[in-house]
This record gives sequence, structure tokens and C-alpha cells, in this order.
Amino acid sequence: MRQIVERHQDHVYRLAYRLVSDAEAARDIAQDTFLKAFENLGGMNNGRALSQWLSQITVNLVRDRWRTRKKTVCLDEGDPDLPRSRLNPLQDVELQEMGEHIQAALMELPRAYREVFLLKYVEEMSYEEISDLLGVSVPAAKVQAHRACKMLRRLLPEYENSEEMRDGPETR
Repeated sequence: MRQIVERHQDHVYRLAYRLVSDAEAARDIAQDTFLKAFENLGGMNNGRALSQWLSQITVNLVRDRWRTRKKTVCLDEGDPDLPRSRLNPLQDVELQEMGEHIQAALMELPRAYREVFLLKYVEEMSYEEISDLLGVSVPAAKVQAHRACKMLRRLLPEYENSEEMRDGPETR
């Protein structure tokens, strides 16, 4: 059991943090994910990867949290558990501001678009994995990712021609 937690805790925490944008809530969700996984080990589909199963539990717990908290979201100044950059102070402030703008824009997306966008472009999952995880068809996942990118470009016009936006996900 300990090996499972050690091997997957970073992935589960990162996914939860990206979905809720709150370090404390993400830690709680990660802990609950492993508790739920251990309670339901018999229900795991042997043909499915453990990390995918844990991701499914994490997404479901985040959805439960959104339902119970009516989608209250905390946009904090960043996650203290994530490594600090080695940039000069001005670059660090600029990067933090850009991150806050992007985080705020992500929170404006409909939940379904935000989930697909984060799973595809941050967690680097395939559309097939996203389809299985969220219970949507592959074409629906592709459409949601495309629409999320399109909405983000509208919400973040100041980054439209920036290097970061050009290097980001393609919307075509």
C-alpha cells in the first residue's frame, strides 16, 4: 500500500491541485483518493492502469467537492509545495502574474472544458484516456479541448502573440 501512495501521490496531488486551485483542498482530495482506492481495491478493473483509476477517483472527488461547495474556488498565490523558480525577482513576479491571469481564465471556463483542457494539456493524457476517465466520447473530448483553447484565447488576448501562447496547445 505504501508503495502505491509513494509512486502516485505526486500525480494525484497535481491533478487535484490543477482542478481546485487550492493547495489544502488538493491535499485533502489526494488523501481521500487513496483512502477510497484502498477501500475499493476489489473494484479496480485489472485491464486499467492504476494511475488512470486513481485519476478517475480524483476527478470524481473534485466533482463531489464542487457539488457540495457550489463550485467555490480559492485562487491563492500559488502552491507552496511546488518548487520555486530560479528566475530573477522581476521575472518571477511577471511569471506569477501571468499564472494568476491564466488560472483566473481557466476558472471562467465551463467545468467540462476546464477538466478536458487540464487533462489533455497539463496532465498530457490522450483523448482516449480522457474519454474513459470522464465518460465522454473521444470526439466530445476533442471538441471540448478545442473550445477550451478557443475560449482561453478570447479570455487572454494579452498573451495571444506571446511566446508562451504560441508554444501552447494548438487549437486547429
